[in-house]
Amino acid sequence: MYVIKSKQEIESIFKNGRWYNHPFINVLVNQSDTQRDPLGRVAFIAGKKTGMAYQRNRSKRMLRQAAFETGLPIPGYDIILVATPKTKEVSLEKLHEALEKVLLRAHIKNEKHR
Repeated sequence: MYVIKSKQEIESIFKNGRWYNHPFINVLVNQSDTQRDPLGRVAFIAGKKTGMAYQRNRSKRMLRQAAFETGLPIPGYDIILVATPKTKEVSLEKLHEALEKVLLRAHIKNEKHR
């Protein structure tokens, strides 16, 4: 899984991407250049509103696991997963279900790929 770490690339996705929200997770999606990144990329963000450092780290670990179970990255897309304050309280199964619902709503993933 290729993780987006560059501040400039993340800012570009924030500027050009589309938001999809759920109480447990916020997802920012932007179509990527398939020439540069044919496999797609993912970033994980947990801001200070998520809680203290250990809570933010736990939230990012949960986001990574949910992304892995969902099959991210998806070719042709840059996806940023943003933790919400409720992310740290929810089980991994519910977070995985929430991510699946958001990706279906974003028309990135369809029922066949579940």
